[in-house]
Amino acid sequence: MRHKDAALMERIRDYAERFYLDRGRSPSTAEIGAAVGVNKATVYRYLVAMQETGEIGYDGRNVSTRKTALAEYATTAARVYLGAIPCGPPETVDAAVDQIVQLPSALFGTGNLYVIFARGDSMIEAGIDDGDMVIVDADREPAVGDKVVALDGEGQSTLKTLRYDDVRCRYYLHPENRLLRDIYVEELTVQGVVRFIVKRS
Repeated sequence: MRHKDAALMERIRDYAERFYLDRGRSPSTAEIGAAVGVNKATVYRYLVAMQETGEIGYDGRNVSTRKTALAEYATTAARVYLGAIPCGPPETVDAAVDQIVQLPSALFGTGNLYVIFARGDSMIEAGIDDGDMVIVDADREPAVGDKVVALDGEGQSTLKTLRYDDVRCRYYLHPENRLLRDIYVEELTVQGVVRFIVKRS
């Protein structure tokens, strides 16, 4: 085996690990090459050499390391609410949890996650239909344009897009359905930012 650049080997391995942890899949040789500055043929030769020395696992398509192997089996606990998320003290919110599920961290990441099920047609133009499973991060800081779970004017949880009104200088909740009106409340309370939508079968 010809001499391989140790620094390049390390960059290839590190990039493959970060890519997997971020996206839940191995990068292609072209993606690795673009990131580390070499062509995909060179990446392939390095991956094969690293596989032969036991530094990584490589089957011609997927790159695996100790970190990716651990991540593959890691899970994140998420609370499931079959009804609306209540407002109130923590004990009230906790009591409303219907079950706890374990989500694969490689796909859904980590965080203070919970699961709700979309109801109605207020978000159909954003591709969120009745019955879809919505995975929400309770700790993520909301930004304009995010899909959020928030309290409406009657204190009920609702899934809408967060918008800002430059004229009124206030945030509001925008339904992604042109037949429905925007929701303005005196005090906007966001209960979480939508991270993923899982379509009903």
